[in-house]
Amino acid sequence: MLKYHSLIDKVYNYQNLQKAFNCGKRRKGCSGPDNVSWKEYGENLENNLTQLAFGLKSGSFKFSLPDALDIIDFQGKMLHLHIWNVEDRIVQRSIKNVLSPIFEREFHDFSYGYRPKRGYAQAKKKVRKIYSELIHPWVVVADIRKLSASINRRRLKRLFCLRIADSKLIRLIEQAIFSLDIPGLPLGCCLSPLMYDVYLHEIDKILNNKMLIIRYGDNIMTFSKSQSNALNNLREINVATNCVELELNKEKQKFYSILH
Repeated sequence: MLKYHSLIDKVYNYQNLQKAFNCGKRRKGCSGPDNVSWKEYGENLENNLTQLAFGLKSGSFKFSLPDALDIIDFQGKMLHLHIWNVEDRIVQRSIKNVLSPIFEREFHDFSYGYRPKRGYAQAKKKVRKIYSELIHPWVVVADIRKLSASINRRRLKRLFCLRIADSKLIRLIEQAIFSLDIPGLPLGCCLSPLMYDVYLHEIDKILNNKMLIIRYGDNIMTFSKSQSNALNNLREINVATNCVELELNKEKQKFYSILH
């Protein structure tokens, strides 16, 4: 298995930091605990990024503690968000820009949601294609329960360390996603979606070639020719999620035929 030993220099590369800043600015996120906005940070961008690159290279850079914010989503569910300073988010996205191509080579074609150019529209198009063929009419819909809070950090670290052997980068990742006194991964960290996929890829590997499947983030759909095969798929999904210390949300499970 190929390991990557020298990556931290790509994280503090000026062009990558600038790309990360531009991406964050386009998203028009709010300021963090230091109240510095994207606009204000960009007013002295060259100097700010040069100093940031030096801090990352020397090892003096440290992530600040984020603000915690509770919001209610459209389903009425409480979400615990964390909001970092603009500079912290630049570093997080720079790390993601470096790691994403490495792990993208591993991920399966049936996974969507958190990946570049594999969002809701692409997943919906694939589902419609399967429906239109009428070959696999029996559908199972499963949802992983409380994914963000349920991820086992030690298992996750072992998984990304299978590919990443740069100790400086590993320490930086640990600071970004493991330093908070919360279970699992923090909502609001732009590294978290990539780490979800690194973790959920273990489920994908178990289910690959066993069934016709689409995974959209923490939602799984399978398509079968018969009712018995569909029920077996549901059992297989349960086994796979349990193997990585996750569980399905029984209340959100669906099982139906598009022909009935």
